[in-house]
Amino acid sequence: MLLRSYYPNGPFGDPALYIWELNAKSALLFDCGDLTRFTTKQLLKVSHIFLSHCHIDHCFGFDLFLRVHMGSEKTTTIVGPPETSLRIAGKLQGYTWNLIADQNLEFIVIDLDPANNTRTTSHFHAKDRFALSKQN
Repeated sequence: MLLRSYYPNGPFGDPALYIWELNAKSALLFDCGDLTRFTTKQLLKVSHIFLSHCHIDHCFGFDLFLRVHMGSEKTTTIVGPPETSLRIAGKLQGYTWNLIADQNLEFIVIDLDPANNTRTTSHFHAKDRFALSKQN
């Protein structure tokens, strides 16, 4: 397996690390800072986003990621620290979703809490206007 990486913003820009296997149909994104240097094709390949923490410089690119995925029938898993699901819920609830009832876009958010050795899984479906649905 040959992995490639793309870190377009350098050490002083807002973090976003893209990793993919050559000829693979999916990719991983570590942090979701400035995504403007990524192509739509690259962002559409992302199957998982891993957030180190939820400061603005690590998360504000999610809006662009979301915009690129509107109309796609895809599930993206987001993994992050405790309360990541609340942060994603806030971003998703910041918009009016009256035209997406027929879309099959989904985000699964996994909050990891190593201090308590727990994980919480939340689901956000376009067909439900991205309402939070929690599962443990």
